[in-house]
Amino acid sequence: MSDQFFWYVTRSAALVSWLSASLSLLVGLVTSSRLLGRRPTIPWLVDLHRLLAAMAVMFLGVHMLSLWLDGYVQFGPAELLIPWVATVPGLSRTSIALGVIAAWLLAAVQVTSLIKDRLPDNVWRTIHLSSFGTLAAGTIHAIQVGSDTENPLVVGIGVSMLTAIALAAAVRVLRLRTAPRAPQTGPARRTASKPGAAGPTRRRTSAPRGAAARAAAANPADAPRRKPSDAPRRKPSDAPRRKPSGPTPGDPGSARFGPGSRRSGTRPGAVRRSE
Repeated sequence: MSDQFFWYVTRSAALVSWLSASLSLLVGLVTSSRLLGRRPTIPWLVDLHRLLAAMAVMFLGVHMLSLWLDGYVQFGPAELLIPWVATVPGLSRTSIALGVIAAWLLAAVQVTSLIKDRLPDNVWRTIHLSSFGTLAAGTIHAIQVGSDTENPLVVGIGVSMLTAIALAAAVRVLRLRTAPRAPQTGPARRTASKPGAAGPTRRRTSAPRGAAARAAAANPADAPRRKPSDAPRRKPSDAPRRKPSGPTPGDPGSARFGPGSRRSGTRPGAVRRSE
């Protein structure tokens, strides 16, 4: 294995991570600005945005792991995770610390995006806006620390990406300012309706049934008592008698004792024999 293997891995992983983060930010701006259509969200663009963000985090991890395994710089967990701790001959601490800050911001954006449903909307948006800070810190870190700033291909890709992101951000800001605002509705005023006047009428709500019974059950002493003299008494002789609706036994037309009844021994319509 070559002595510069980890150095090549560090450079390549850093470039891929920066490019993935820049493309993810550009796709997010295009989606939120609706530059490709009037639809609120386009599913494949949202999936591409998330994929690029995951790639940025993954290659950032490869970049940090290769720095840890490289024996030339001798980076440990403290130099990789705490700003202004790492020292490299010929480089300033601030330029290296900007890379650590960009890594923390990228991790915060990715983690909060995964738990977006559990966070308030304003908190998530504030943290998500730090993506611009991640790009700025990572770009300065790459210019001051990276050794590929003299490569025309790398410079061309970097300038093109930054220009496209700046234009998309400008369009996003302009659309936010020119977007029509929804009319603000104040609290509804209560108006008393007059008899015969058209308009909404207020419905009177009566007390729920059983409220008096429940109050009496709670406080039996407060329940109204009825005097015995107030209740009218009815004598047995005053009760109305109900007449039977059917015929009485003495009625000649009774179906029970008539000539056609079973007691008489003859059937209806039959001729009785003479004795």
